[in-house]
Amino acid sequence: EKYYSMSPYQYGANSPVGNIDVNGDSIRVYTETQSFGHTWISVGEGSNMTVYSYGRYNGTNKGPDRSSNSLGNGSGVLLKLMGDEAKAYNDKKAAGGMSVFVVTDVADEKVANILDEKFNMSTTMPDNPKSDYYNSSSARIIDEYKLTSNNCTTMVSDVLNKSGSNALKETRLQQTSNFGTWTTIPIVNRFILPISMQNHLVRISKPGGVVYKTR
Repeated sequence: EKYYSMSPYQYGANSPVGNIDVNGDSIRVYTETQSFGHTWISVGEGSNMTVYSYGRYNGTNKGPDRSSNSLGNGSGVLLKLMGDEAKAYNDKKAAGGMSVFVVTDVADEKVANILDEKFNMSTTMPDNPKSDYYNSSSARIIDEYKLTSNNCTTMVSDVLNKSGSNALKETRLQQTSNFGTWTTIPIVNRFILPISMQNHLVRISKPGGVVYKTR
């Protein structure tokens, strides 16, 4: 069984190791840019992987004919998928094309704790029969999804920044009031679009760095 999204430290000769990476780099950010795009995150390795994905999973992302509806807001649903369910989710996404980035500078436990707190703050499951996660214990309605301010990509941005990771932090030069002089200012990115998140991670990705691309 191939876990294509595993880090090189855990995956060799098609023989996955089902445990948390001792190096702490088992956090992955996934992006897809086809159609309206999506961003999600996982912790752990192999059969111990947990996928967290936020979106309008209460059916409001579907029109009357179950076609995609990109414009509406709606119930914000956080998925917590474990084991085979996590693998099936990523397999389906991989078939449509996705990019995978490993984040190395924060422990997966820290990220999991932040997301578990969000997941456990609600007991409300999707109640729309049109939802793929109707009455699923792996899904919780946690807030209101807003396309331009509270979506899948902002969720991953917020989690990474809250965890203390430097993956979305950078510095930029800004001209001061004194002509010809510049100062460095810190920037903490909070991306809204999956393509913006992907472009940033591709730009900073390098072997041995805070982020490296595996797919």
